[in-house]
Amino acid sequence: VLQFSLKISDRRARFVATVTHELRTPITTFRMYSQMLADGMVSEGEKRQSYLQTLKEESERIARVLESVLLYSRLEEGRAAARLETTGVVELLDGLLVPMGRQASANGLTLDVKFHSGQRESVTTDRQVVEQIMLNLLENAAKYGTREDSCVELVSTISGNSLFIDVVDHGPGVAASERRKIFKEFHRGLGREVDGFSGLGLGLALGRELARGLGGDLTLVDSNEIGACFRLRLPLAFHSD
Repeated sequence: VLQFSLKISDRRARFVATVTHELRTPITTFRMYSQMLADGMVSEGEKRQSYLQTLKEESERIARVLESVLLYSRLEEGRAAARLETTGVVELLDGLLVPMGRQASANGLTLDVKFHSGQRESVTTDRQVVEQIMLNLLENAAKYGTREDSCVELVSTISGNSLFIDVVDHGPGVAASERRKIFKEFHRGLGREVDGFSGLGLGLALGRELARGLGGDLTLVDSNEIGACFRLRLPLAFHSD
């Protein structure tokens, strides 16, 4: 019991420390810039617009941290039940393109989309959860997988009774020493920061838990090629031979 209590205490301490670290920089910037604008210290139109844009971006970062924290909390308490509905595979994949394209552009990435073109297959899943998993994977690719090439491939295939969606980057790949750790909560790999934002280290851990909640999984695909490939598996509701 004591050992379990110490483990829980340690997890909570790491959770608080990680969240505090990630919120400190955007909140400090937000306070400084908003104060300067409120005091009339930024009067030039172009410079003022730049400050306002920075405030917008910092508020979005804070929102992402809070959303991840709330989702993590709901998963821990078993309150993150998926809202399942049956939808065609084509409709599901097409629905991912706009939000993923938007995020790719924001992170300086280009997408090479190779989506399955079948018409009859469908999945029973939560489209918003799938989107969240894929956006987390794309953000992960921006941080850790694009040192040499800003292109990220999105590849979907159908095999057996499952739909597979791969996010493949052209970076240095995942070191052997990191492979067992990357799906652990609060673990942050050896990558670059995106616009000074390093992340909570929850993206892959949350993604795997969410995928399993949909009856699927999220895995790192072993590959001898350069780069990393993360694969989301979703069970098909209907499969045509």
